[in-house]
Amino acid sequence: MSKKQKNEASNASSSLFIESLNRARDEDICPSTREWETSRKRRVYRELTRVIIFVLCAALFISSLYRIVRTLIDYKQAEDFYTEMYDMLDNMNLGSEILIDIPLNRLPSFGTINSPKGEGAASYNKVFTRMKSKILAIKSINSDMYGWIVVPGTDNIDLPVLQTTDNEYYLNHVYTGGYLQAGSVFADYRCSRDTNANFNTVIYAHNMQNGMMFSELIKFLDEEFFRENEYIYLCTETGIYTYRIFSVFKTDYRSGYVETGFPSANDFVKFANDMQEKSMFKREGISFNTDSRIITLSTCTNSTWSDRYCIQGILVDSYNSQEAYN
Repeated sequence: MSKKQKNEASNASSSLFIESLNRARDEDICPSTREWETSRKRRVYRELTRVIIFVLCAALFISSLYRIVRTLIDYKQAEDFYTEMYDMLDNMNLGSEILIDIPLNRLPSFGTINSPKGEGAASYNKVFTRMKSKILAIKSINSDMYGWIVVPGTDNIDLPVLQTTDNEYYLNHVYTGGYLQAGSVFADYRCSRDTNANFNTVIYAHNMQNGMMFSELIKFLDEEFFRENEYIYLCTETGIYTYRIFSVFKTDYRSGYVETGFPSANDFVKFANDMQEKSMFKREGISFNTDSRIITLSTCTNSTWSDRYCIQGILVDSYNSQEAYN
């Protein structure tokens, strides 16, 4: 090849190289720089993602820890408050005997009770006097005092019942007026203080996971416990009311099971029969008429916010203050 041909070939190669450079993209010229930039961004994104996940996990952990600690504090405060209440009543020399000690194998009338000492109704006179003293002791602190409820078979449902003008206040307040997350046992504001005037006396309390308030109502979900424990006692200033449990079921708070007002007595009878039909277990010998009265105990299930456990009893005996001193 001549020198001229070599020059022409060189010029042609140079032209092709320059032309290829003109056509090349940045990433064609410097791919390593582009890849490095992309890799750097990915590392930054990964690091940022790790930081965000860590912060979220830390926040969730702190929030969960706070709720656990707050719950434990609430439980301790509730235990301390009610322990102090019982101590206060004990210090008033009201005696240690409570209604739960009364024998359950009794006849329908208070006048024919078969007590161990053969005292008959006299033993109930003593119990009524003692329970009324407890009620009046708390009423001297707060006029919202409604009565006292005892559920045999449970360890902790032996509590004062309050009532105010709504169903919100006593969810987190106690008879002293102080705030307490555990709240109080309280009667529906629509209920009369004259228990005999209520077709359905409705009483609420929280389902505390430490066994306080109405948490032990879940025991009635066990059929054997339901069979062996039949009664609810409600004491007021005017007497002792004994209810025989006929229904236990899980329901929605909007289902109407806490209805207190009825267009007629016959409507109430239909309502009571409907409640009996809902029960998980059946109690023999229960029937309703226009003179019947029932009690409804309601508490949360702690599963979904709208679900409730319902325990209901029919009034089978009452012992009023006039009888107490006859």
